[in-house]
Amino acid sequence: MPSAVLCTEEEIVQLVNRFYESIRKDEVLGPIVNPHVKDWDAHLSTMVDLGSSTLRGSARFPGAPMPKHTALPSRDADKLVGVA
Repeated sequence: MPSAVLCTEEEIVQLVNRFYESIRKDEVLGPIVNPHVKDWDAHLSTMVDLGSSTLRGSARFPGAPMPKHTALPSRDADKLVGVA
């Protein structure tokens, strides 16, 4: 259940930025994600809003993230073995 005491907004910003920094540099995931994000500042801001809505209950993100993510090209599971 979302709660404002679970984490701070700053912690969400740090989490989102670190997560996407590692995704962008990843040799398997980077080539999937990087071509689809045209404005990283806007994307990161949206993901912070999603995190705030999910973790803190702020309701800043009104949309549904899964449709855009499921539209990304799939990768064979055997190519992702060992990716952590």
